[in-house]
Amino acid sequence: MLSRLRAVVEAKDAQNQVLRAKLEAARERERRLGAAAGGAGAQAADGQHRLGHADLEGADRGKERRRAERQESERERRKDRRRGGQPGHPGRGLARDPDPGERKDAGLPAQCRRCGTGLNGAAPAAPGWAHVVDVQVTRTVTE
Repeated sequence: MLSRLRAVVEAKDAQNQVLRAKLEAARERERRLGAAAGGAGAQAADGQHRLGHADLEGADRGKERRRAERQESERERRKDRRRGGQPGHPGRGLARDPDPGERKDAGLPAQCRRCGTGLNGAAPAAPGWAHVVDVQVTRTVTE
């Protein structure tokens, strides 16, 4: 296993040397092109490049400043408000049907659902209601 690892490392070293040689050739080619283009042209291109970056940096700073202002106004607004629906908001929950088609009374359970203790003799809880919407599927055959 050690010999296989050594072979892999040697292959990577060889590949690394090839890539370094290519990088050095590319740098030399870039130096020659820069010298052939002349000092003024290279300086102008460099100035254009820097100018473009300066514009982007300014735009980023403006975006960050606007985001900070927005967050600050959000914090100020939230100081006196709690999460969720605000007082006076009508809400959109289910409304109780004034005349449901069917009414059922739930029987008293024999034992506690959680611990299993018998509920014989226990007082019933206060009456409440539950709104249940069921889907009724009927099969109709038509000729």
